[in-house]
Amino acid sequence: MPFAEDFFDATVCVDSYIYFGTDDLYLNYLLKFLTPSGILGVVLPGLMKDFADGVPEHLKDFWGQDCWSWHTVGWWKKLWERTGLVDIKVADTMPQGCMMYVKWKEAQDKVGKNPWPQDTAILKKDAGEYVGFIRLAASKK
Repeated sequence: MPFAEDFFDATVCVDSYIYFGTDDLYLNYLLKFLTPSGILGVVLPGLMKDFADGVPEHLKDFWGQDCWSWHTVGWWKKLWERTGLVDIKVADTMPQGCMMYVKWKEAQDKVGKNPWPQDTAILKKDAGEYVGFIRLAASKK
């Protein structure tokens, strides 16, 4: 990134951290741009629980290769905790996260801009059993 170290007081990432944040080394990289005691917050789609035996049947038409970066809140919390670089303030699942996802998909459907129109019905069927949103907030040590 073209920013100086200790440049930002806060970094917020919505819906994209799953594409790069799963790298074990990324948190360390990102934190160098935060001031001491800076805040990092992410909201990302994730799993409410791990799959017991492969992708559940009702999610097979939803689950693309990019979804393998989706994890549970416990997975994310452990990834951040083990670094010793942050104090985690929030690590939870967003209440009604799957329903918010459904509403977003319905809005896309309404204007004809849903790139995966089958997702709306699939997410309704899942109803938050596996799919939802995860929230993490931490301060830099």
